[in-house]
Amino acid sequence: AALNEAAGEDAAAKTGMEDAKAEQKTGDAGYVEAAKKKSTLEAMFTDEYSTVKHWNSSNSWKKSVQAVVRICKQFGFEPQLLVSAEPALSKPPDERGSFDNLVLQQLEDQIKSVLQQLGETLSNGEADKAARAGKVESAAARLASAVERFQACKVEVATTSSAVKEAESQCMAAKKKLKDFGPELELTTSELETANVELRDCDAVLASFRELQERTSVMEVAPIAAPAAAAEVEGEAGAVAAE
Repeated sequence: AALNEAAGEDAAAKTGMEDAKAEQKTGDAGYVEAAKKKSTLEAMFTDEYSTVKHWNSSNSWKKSVQAVVRICKQFGFEPQLLVSAEPALSKPPDERGSFDNLVLQQLEDQIKSVLQQLGETLSNGEADKAARAGKVESAAARLASAVERFQACKVEVATTSSAVKEAESQCMAAKKKLKDFGPELELTTSELETANVELRDCDAVLASFRELQERTSVMEVAPIAAPAAAAEVEGEAGAVAAE
């Protein structure tokens, strides 16, 4: 019963662990995705965008412009804004007009807005992520405890089974000894009955002897008592005559 109970607890703990991990994986997926997006957008903003905006390296500006436009498309930025932003980013800062600067300012504002939204998502999801991690830790602790108890019960059952087998072996040996002792026991019982019969016969003989002895003693005492009684009678008769 204890082993079955421990096995049930072990199975339940494993199921709980699997559920907690599945919940963590599903719940953390959004958090991980948001963190990945934020990291990608931040890297683009501080690297490629900064390069083309300030014209830090004329040798890599074309690749940097392409990277900025590609990443912004991935984040769903306004297509028309990107169409205007690409030629503006392709110009050196001193060649950009007011429209170019306006376009780049709008692009920066949208990048910063998305980064803020992703930051809020991560901030709000931090507590939920920690709660899911806590559930996994609790489930892991329950599982470890259940596994330990289940293993202990299995060891106890194995020990008990070994003891039962040993007891059964001893019982079989005892039965064999009893079976082997059976003929000897029957012979001893028969001899005991014979001895009891002989003892009863001896008791009967002894009783007869004692009865005979008592009768003989009575017969020996009777003649001795008769002369004393006769002498007493004669004495009484002489006394009467003298009177």
